[in-house]
Order: sequence, then C-alpha cells, then structure tokens
Amino acid sequence: MKLTEADANTHSVVGTPYWMAPEVIEMSGVCTASDIWSVGCIVIELLTGAPPYYDLQPMPALFKIVQDENPTIPDSLSPDITDFLLQCFKKPFRMLS
Repeated sequence: MKLTEADANTHSVVGTPYWMAPEVIEMSGVCTASDIWSVGCIVIELLTGAPPYYDLQPMPALFKIVQDENPTIPDSLSPDITDFLLQCFKKPFRMLS
C-alpha cells in the first residue's frame, strides 16, 4: 500500500482519545510534540495501569485534554518521573523553539 500526499494529511483527527495530544484534537496539525504527548500518556499507563483521563468517557476526556494545563500526575511518582511527564505534556504553543 502506498500513501499519497492526500493520505498523509496532517490536519485530520485520527487516534485513540486517551492518548491524543491537544493539538490533534483541535485539528491544529500534528508535530513532534504530539508524539511526545502520547509517550507521556503511555508512561502513565505503564506506571498506573491506565492512561490519563481513563475514568472519563471519550468525549469528556477529549475536552479535558484540551482544557487542562496537563493531565493529573499521580503523587506517588518520583520527582524525576514527574518532571519528565510535565515536559511531555507541555503544549506546543508553550514550548520554547
């Protein structure tokens, strides 16, 4: 299967809600930060057994992902992991270039 440029549109919304970055939900385009956001979600899932916002239905979770500064990070995690996750969850417009 070969992808055409039309198939590689970076302004479409595709993904599993709990791992989607805010800029993907807002259809602002996909960037490296989108992947880093998802890595943070996977790390939380590996450490706690569930991704951020998993206690919510998909639609409310999408709203929270966009509205919250960052997902809740469990207090039980080490300061190093907490710092790593906070870096993962920086929204692109707040990142330094």
